[in-house]
Amino acid sequence: MGLRTQDHLGQGVSSFYAELKRIEKLLKLIEGDKDVFFLLDEMFKGTNSEDRYKGGFSLIHQIKQLNTSGIIATHDIELAKLTEDKMLIQNYSFNSKIKGGSMIFNYKLTPGVCHDFNTSELMKESGIHIIEHFR
Repeated sequence: MGLRTQDHLGQGVSSFYAELKRIEKLLKLIEGDKDVFFLLDEMFKGTNSEDRYKGGFSLIHQIKQLNTSGIIATHDIELAKLTEDKMLIQNYSFNSKIKGGSMIFNYKLTPGVCHDFNTSELMKESGIHIIEHFR
């Protein structure tokens, strides 16, 4: 079962709703004792940050209680830290360096949450005036 979702505006289906329906199918497969290995990428991207955070944490917590395994990819550092602090998951990350104005990856999984924040440097090079202390 692929989890790739897209808008079907002619049918009145948003990508967020399509994603929810796929997750519902995934949960039913897992709960039905099917042997499932899943991959979720950037969960709930079609909603606001508060609901995305709450929904992401809740889904990870629920999946942890089930007999399954998989990979959840996210750029949400706070969600990654929280779910690891609650011992729901083990984080791994890809890290990068900036060289010659390009982001270079070594494509090696490193234990823990990503510690490189090079994207801000690329944004600066693109003319965005990054505010370092905005909170």
